[in-house]
Amino acid sequence: MAALRRLGGSVLQRPAVPDQGLCQRGLFLQRRLYNTESKIQQKKEELYNMISKAEKRTFQNNRLIRHLSVQVKPRTGDPKWHLLRIKKWMTDVVVVSGVLHLASHLLVICDNLLDRQGRKLGV
Repeated sequence: MAALRRLGGSVLQRPAVPDQGLCQRGLFLQRRLYNTESKIQQKKEELYNMISKAEKRTFQNNRLIRHLSVQVKPRTGDPKWHLLRIKKWMTDVVVVSGVLHLASHLLVICDNLLDRQGRKLGV
């Protein structure tokens, strides 16, 4: 038991002076992550612009542009952007209310089944 504590303690102990190589690698990874995130954001902006300028949109493109409308930088002067954000919010509300409605029906069904067997759900 004492040997396990010693082994565990040595694993958990941190060096008094941080390794400079670790710090440099951490900074490199942070910069790389930031560059990747900025590239992804730029691609989202480009994709939003491309779909919004399209003459004819498919069902999938309409769903995609609604999702992108909440992820791109705010475009206060663009009425299409405002409408897409409202549609996205309404879609989210409908989905959540539908899930809650179905869950309530399932609870009622389970309660009825248990009541027939003489037990109570307790809800």
